[in-house]
Order: sequence, then structure tokens, then C-alpha cells
Amino acid sequence: MDDRACEDEDNLFALISEREQELAHRCIVISTIIRNLSFVPGNDVELCRSRLLLNVLAHLLVFRHEHELVMCENLDDHNQIEYMHCVSYLKKKNLIYKNIRNECEDRTERRPGDQWWWECVQTLRENTLVTLSNVCGALNLNNLDEQVIETYSLGLIHWIICKSHEAVDPLSTTSETNMLSAQRLCIEILTKLSINDINIDLICANLNRMHSFMDNFVHVICREYLSKRDEQTQREFSVVLLCALAKSDQFVSRVIAKYTPCFLSFIEDFEEVARRYQLLNPNHLHYHPNFIQSSHVSAANNPNLRVLNEYVSNINEDNLGTTIDMLRRCSNTLAYLSVYSENVPFILKYENRILDLVTSQFVDFKVAQILSEVLYNCSVKS
Repeated sequence: MDDRACEDEDNLFALISEREQELAHRCIVISTIIRNLSFVPGNDVELCRSRLLLNVLAHLLVFRHEHELVMCENLDDHNQIEYMHCVSYLKKKNLIYKNIRNECEDRTERRPGDQWWWECVQTLRENTLVTLSNVCGALNLNNLDEQVIETYSLGLIHWIICKSHEAVDPLSTTSETNMLSAQRLCIEILTKLSINDINIDLICANLNRMHSFMDNFVHVICREYLSKRDEQTQREFSVVLLCALAKSDQFVSRVIAKYTPCFLSFIEDFEEVARRYQLLNPNHLHYHPNFIQSSHVSAANNPNLRVLNEYVSNINEDNLGTTIDMLRRCSNTLAYLSVYSENVPFILKYENRILDLVTSQFVDFKVAQILSEVLYNCSVKS
């Protein structure tokens, strides 16, 4: 089975009429104005109030982006059959997949000039992604129609798992040093949408029947972003997104549990940094007199202890390379995974690594506490 994106190969030098050129120019100008307005602080709330604009942006997200699925005569693999069901569903919805054919069938040829809009659509899509990345922090999907929510959910997930050059190559307006692509922007959009719990619930609800796509999506996030140490921003986006998904949906948490070592590696990387540069906070070590005195009083009766637990760490994050909150989110993801008994075998494989982190003085005490709870949950459910 071969999943191919339809690309503009035969119309590189095709001539377009003056009318078509003016139409494309007007569309690009309008979308650029909206894109520029989205950068102004406060405009995100105003733009999200326009349901018509949000409907148009959802349509442009996958507009004219087409895939063709070429199948073998016999599909024996269960994963391929499940993938085929996902593709068939998208084709029924008239999204992305326009043609499904067998290997023996000839490919449908387009006439020269049929794709005069190709360059215009790419610019419109780029403006759409940038606009959404700027406003989605204020976007509540619950206010939109069900079809629009489904388009956003399937469109964003598709761009993350899509392997075409449109998805993974840097955008046309970015500089040579900026590797921002449609795939990276969609990860950022989903991460910002996950700030609102109802958004992530609606996205998971629309993807319940798309198990194969969700498997690919989690694989891309964990293996190509969370595991890459040289791209810290993308790693943190991945942690926030996966934490929200693990908390929201049981099926997705089962998929995420397979990548438990990715989360442990994230924490271990910064434990090593704290160890190498001795990034201990002298005002809040476990053996500090103030900490020992506070620990004898329950948190309910001692507001200072609650402040210590939430806002202070025994690790100095100034030169850590990430924030303590991000490490706690990562450990919370494992805690959400450990709630379900089917995830326990995946976590217990790395019990020794978790114990090493729990006993390390260079790990934030709250992170160590959460990891201890993970081991406790696993012991109860195993």
C-alpha cells in the first residue's frame, strides 16, 4: 500500500490567464491582511469571535491538498486494513483522499493548466497555519459546528503525519535559518488548543474511529520531536500536547504508553545537566532546616509549605535549559498513563530507570514524588 500526495509536477511552466492571476492575487492579499492582524496582541480574541472566519480557515487547512492511495491486490496486514478504513472514511467526507486505486490501474492524468492555482493555494495555506498558531490560544472549538471541528481535528493530525514535501519542508516565506514547516506549525497549534480541556476532548472524540492515524501521530510526536535533544522548543510542545492527550483519552494513553522511555529520557537529560553544573537551590534542599521544619506540619495547615511545593524547587532552573514546570508535566504524563492497568507493563519495563530518578538529589522533589506515585500505581495494578 502506497500513500502518495498529489503534487504539481507537470504544470511548472503552465500559463495562466490575467483573470486567474488577479483572482489569486486578491486571495493572497486578503489572507495576508488577516495573518498580519493576528500578530497584534488582543486580536486573537476578536478573530476567534468570527465563526465565518474560523469556518474559512478550517476549509483552507486542507484545501486542494490531495492524496492518492495505491493498494496491493491483497491486504493481509491488520494495520493496513485499519489504515484503509481511515482513508475510506476521509474519502467519504471528501477530505484529502480523492482517489483510491489498485496497482494495476492507470493513474488519472490532469490536463495542462488544471492546477494554475497551485502556488496560490500554498501561500493561502501558509497564511492559514500562521494565523491559527497566533489565535488558537483563544479558540474554543465547542462554539463551532461539528463538521468544522472534525475538519480542524483531521486536518491538523494529517499535516503532522503527512510525509509530503508540503508538510515537512520549510515554508516559502521563512528564512534560511528557520526550519518552520507545516508539520511543526500544526504541532504548535494543537499544543495551544490543548490549553482548553474541552478542545482536546473534542479532538479525541473525532479521532476515536481513526486508530491507525492516531498511532502514526503519536509515533511522529515521540520519535521525531520529543526524542530530539537539539530542538528544545519542539520537545516542550510535544510534552505539553502528549500530557493533555494522556489525561483526556484512554485509547490515546495506551498508544502513548509504548513510548515511555521517551519521557524518561527527557527527565534524565535535564537531571544530567543539573548534576553536571551542580544546579542545586541552597534555599530549598531536602536537608535545609526550613524545609525540615515545614515538613513536620501538614500542607493544609501550613500555607508556606504549599507555596514551596508549587512554586519552589530544589533545582535552580536558570541554566537548566528547560523549566521545572515542563519536567513536572512530563512526569504527570507518566502518572496519567499509570492509571490504566493495560499501560502498566510498558511502564514497569523501565522500573529501574524510574527508581534512579526518584532517588537522585538532582531531580526536582515534586517530579520525584510524582514518579513515586507512578511506581505505586503500577504495583497496585500489576
